[in-house]
Amino acid sequence: MAGHINCEDESVCNGFGYGVWCKSGVYISPNWMCSDVFCTEGTVEVIDCSVDEITKTCFNLFTGLIYPLSNFSRCAARFINENISGKLKVLEFCDDFMDQTNCLDSSRIGGRCDVDSTLTDISKSMVCLSPILKTVLPRRYNSLCDQDLENRCTQSSKNCIIHRHRMCDGVEDCKDKSDELNDDCDLVTDPTVLVCERRFGIPGQKMKIPFSWLRDGINDCLYKEDERDKGWKLCDEESPVTRRVVASDDSCEDVFLCPSTEKQTFVRLDSNVLCDGVESCGDDIENNVCRIARDFPVIQRTLTVEKNTADLC
Repeated sequence: MAGHINCEDESVCNGFGYGVWCKSGVYISPNWMCSDVFCTEGTVEVIDCSVDEITKTCFNLFTGLIYPLSNFSRCAARFINENISGKLKVLEFCDDFMDQTNCLDSSRIGGRCDVDSTLTDISKSMVCLSPILKTVLPRRYNSLCDQDLENRCTQSSKNCIIHRHRMCDGVEDCKDKSDELNDDCDLVTDPTVLVCERRFGIPGQKMKIPFSWLRDGINDCLYKEDERDKGWKLCDEESPVTRRVVASDDSCEDVFLCPSTEKQTFVRLDSNVLCDGVESCGDDIENNVCRIARDFPVIQRTLTVEKNTADLC
């Protein structure tokens, strides 16, 4: 049983079963259930491990076997925290993480995106994990979504990292509610003018979007409505850096321009975001300026980050 981790607490969640039970009473997690190592006496549920040309399959690098993707394995837990080291451990199953797509349990869906040009639901456990997975699996991890859409995340506060398309949606995902109290949520589109399905949103759910997303060069709406000209009032129309949409009765105020060569961005001077301890510009630029300007205390950089993509019962 080397390499086998008993995730019996994950065998049933919200009425959906994951993995299989042997007739002997031993639980086998999804990443092992088509292996001949266990359940020599047979399983309680009948499972079909046969593979043909139309079977959806994946390659398990740990066992070296081609596994069929079944209802027993879709969006099952893939990550555990090791009690001793505190490090994230990846349970080996599909090497391409395709088992984390098309979840039967809707509560485990983290969003939807194009996967190999096909619109697909993906599990919460795959959202905003890029920095962690690139450390744990430096040679094998590639984005699940086309264009790395599942990792377009933002730090809404010092304690919460959340996907961009979970911001300002009326649901408090962060414990400190920062995803709904963010400055971007203060100014959103009038529902009579623009609502849309967010690209990484819930299928069929149309929502208002922040003004800061309008005509910013990033397609946030599924059908790119946010990048179309609807007669929005523009500030700095000729500038590729600070060009932005504002409410019709707003003035074009000065902004703090982040001197970044990789991604030009800015912070409003009248916002609660500037000098809030959360780096908006990258490379500690904003925090450094604030420390100098306001004799800002040094911010503790080792943080326990709350990531709202837990995929456990």
